[in-house]
Amino acid sequence: MEEHEYKYAGQPLTPGIAAELILELFSGRIAERHKIVDAVVRTHRERSGLDARAKDTPRVVKKALSNIESAGLAENPSFGQWKIKIQNPGMVIVSPIEIQSDEMLPSVPAPEVIIGEGDNSVYLYYFENYRKLADIEGRQEFPCKIGRSERDPILRVLSQSSTALPEVPTIARLFKTNDGSALETAIHAILSLRGKEIEDSPGTEWFLTSPDEVDAIVRFVNEQQRKA
Repeated sequence: MEEHEYKYAGQPLTPGIAAELILELFSGRIAERHKIVDAVVRTHRERSGLDARAKDTPRVVKKALSNIESAGLAENPSFGQWKIKIQNPGMVIVSPIEIQSDEMLPSVPAPEVIIGEGDNSVYLYYFENYRKLADIEGRQEFPCKIGRSERDPILRVLSQSSTALPEVPTIARLFKTNDGSALETAIHAILSLRGKEIEDSPGTEWFLTSPDEVDAIVRFVNEQQRKA
């Protein structure tokens, strides 16, 4: 495609533009997410497009993939891989997220610690103000949310922080595992037995705990599994 034919020349990359490029470049193919990100960003630049205004360009492409999947035009068969269905040229995917400016998209919070291996993840996050208040009051424990994701755990947390949470949280732990459901259930059960569940919280995944306590629980669970 010649530069003058590219209708997005001179425009910053957005989820909508990225979606069109994904459908064009990867129609009928299976590719790893990082390769899709690299190809979309490189192609947009080569065609005289501008970088995304958001600080985290991969986040824009990830949002485009999510939009395409929601439209039934892509599948995420395994962690980090995407299958793009065969498309007609020129198809456009637009999501309500497009009404937001890129500056409104939260930056991706990197996990402080990643432990283990596997296709699933159990995450622990908290709000910095809760931790600071605990420090001031001399407490070791503060409200932490412990959940799981079979896909991209960072996007899972961001999807919550952009719709239901007051701020972008700190992801203190990411426990990689092949059975996220079992690990999450074990952590919740042990914390509940210790009386750590926050009963008046939204949902059932908030506990008065700390990353260190959960680290110890995960080590205990892993040791029991090895003995079984």
